[in-house]
Amino acid sequence: MANKLTLFVLSLLLLPRLSAAQLQLPSFEAIREAARGRDAAAPTFTPAKYKTQPGPGSVVPAQPPNLKLSQVIDLVKRLEDIERKKTGRSTLSADPKNSRLVSRLAEIDITFVDPIPAERWNGILKEMGDTAESQFDAAGGNWSKLIDLMLKKAVSSLKDPHSMYLNSEEYKRLQEQLQGSFAGFGISIKESPEGLGVEGVFPRSGAAKAGLAAGDVITEVDGVVLKGKPLEAMMRLVRGAEGSQSKAFFLRGGRRYGPVTVTRVKVEMPNAYAKMAADRIGYVYFNQFQEDTDQRFFELVKSLQAQGAKAVVIDVRGNPGGRLDTASSIVSEFLSDGAPIVALKKQGQVQVSFITDGDGMFQGLPMAVLINGHSASASEILAGAFQDLKKAVVIGSRSYGKGTAQGISPEPGGEALKLTGSRWYTPADRSIDGARDPATGAVAPGTGGVMPDVVVDVPDEAEARILGDIMRELNGLPLTGPRAPDPVLEKAVEMLRK
Repeated sequence: MANKLTLFVLSLLLLPRLSAAQLQLPSFEAIREAARGRDAAAPTFTPAKYKTQPGPGSVVPAQPPNLKLSQVIDLVKRLEDIERKKTGRSTLSADPKNSRLVSRLAEIDITFVDPIPAERWNGILKEMGDTAESQFDAAGGNWSKLIDLMLKKAVSSLKDPHSMYLNSEEYKRLQEQLQGSFAGFGISIKESPEGLGVEGVFPRSGAAKAGLAAGDVITEVDGVVLKGKPLEAMMRLVRGAEGSQSKAFFLRGGRRYGPVTVTRVKVEMPNAYAKMAADRIGYVYFNQFQEDTDQRFFELVKSLQAQGAKAVVIDVRGNPGGRLDTASSIVSEFLSDGAPIVALKKQGQVQVSFITDGDGMFQGLPMAVLINGHSASASEILAGAFQDLKKAVVIGSRSYGKGTAQGISPEPGGEALKLTGSRWYTPADRSIDGARDPATGAVAPGTGGVMPDVVVDVPDEAEARILGDIMRELNGLPLTGPRAPDPVLEKAVEMLRK
């Protein structure tokens, strides 16, 4: 029993420093978290015209508020009993690396946005023990694998769709997504009943050098037939280490070609582009709030002003969010000194507030912000701030309704815990978080989100064509036909002309 108690106490001694480090960083969702103390590759934040003010919610408890020592000891005892029955020995507490099981449980209890009552912990810990028992043989008695499975079960039991325990491969893919770069064939993709459809080929990519073209369908990679496979599984086959090669077969016009050798190269995904939407009205689209999106955005707005733009349309339709520091940086440049941007709260208490620090360079520039049901998180922070402060007219349809912020803490082995730690509130103290299904945690349709000042309803099929055209422009690819009419953008131009 002494070993178990020591394991738990050591976990508690280490955890508060990690949590405090998280709360001091002005980052958001999956990126804020990457800068925590255990991540040696934490990004360097670009100075921006905003400042942060901590609130009472930033104080980290000295120990888990609800998870009891006796509950954890009971779990560890059950796990040791399972191993003894299976193998006749007990190794769980003997290996210091297994202490991450206990430290992660304490971290969940301290960090999660809502309290987890002790009674609920009983159910979660039982499910974890059941998982270890049912998967012990399949995992070969490997506690590292079993701990991963148990932590996945624990986080899924929270019924929060944005919290998850990531294995090393899942975390790597998340980092690639957030950084906007990866090594792969160099194609934009679409689903196809025959395999992986090629929507476009990036210049100077491995796919381009191998002769692949838009409209092709990749049917086989390194002997693996793609027909019927999930899109995620097919994407894993075309991505890989920079410089690695694969043999691929593809269909073109119903005829099979190959094999061709495709060399993977680093692909920098375009994130933003601009154009003149009308006389004296500029337009900027970006599909994610990445580390350098704010600087790229500022460059694009300045280029539009150089072309004569006296107003700008900011399009975040289909933008799932990203970094809070990037969103705050963009918002701040349209506001005057001391204006509120957003506040993060945990259990009703402010953890940190974001406030402008100086007058923005685009203060007074007329704006319209375009949103839809796929505009989420940081996109909603931007739209909500401009709407509350009456700095822009918001046009389109109700946004997604993701009003929570996540933190990610990586482990030395490459795994990571992504956990919802706060809810965010607009300058008018609005939470746009949608109502949740208690069984799944999913946002209930028609709840939450930012409601536009001007509603423009667009049928799903028409909106898909509009966003398809936008993505092709973003990636420098030619349109496949006449440009789809965009009534949301047309309404923005009409209102800005007034």
